[in-house]
Amino acid sequence: MRNVLVVERESSAADAMVRDLRRQGYAARSVGTGAHALHAYREADLVLLSLELPDVDGIKVCRSLRAASDIPLIAYTRRDDELERVLALKAGADDCVAQTWGFREIGARIEAVLRRSRRGPAHSEAISLRPLHIDPRTREVRLRDQLIDVTSKEFELLYILASNCGPRATSH
Repeated sequence: MRNVLVVERESSAADAMVRDLRRQGYAARSVGTGAHALHAYREADLVLLSLELPDVDGIKVCRSLRAASDIPLIAYTRRDDELERVLALKAGADDCVAQTWGFREIGARIEAVLRRSRRGPAHSEAISLRPLHIDPRTREVRLRDQLIDVTSKEFELLYILASNCGPRATSH
């Protein structure tokens, strides 16, 4: 069963989403703020993120989640604003929709995003190319034991390149 974290400021809307997701077979729970989302996402398989949050701008939460993780992320907005949806996608959302969806549609979007997310190196083994070490479980890159700050896309590209380099890399 897939765990979905709903990030929604209005408790009645969050309760309705959680209830409908559970009817569709998901384990779902909700948090009401961006700060809570930044801690609770680790226990989820997917985040359903409102861009209208009471404490932090939803685009900033989206950017922070993407910088910290490659967790599948669907953002949504109450406004039918193309620019806001584009900004969410550029901030790292895998999908962004206006909150006029039916629950069959959001269920289909969740399944599509989860399908696409299975392709990455998240379940692969660590690679050591002395002095470079790449760990897909923690998404850490170390050079001479010093942590290197990389974006999610940089990590994925580096992992792919390292796993396909000349003589086979040493895996741990």
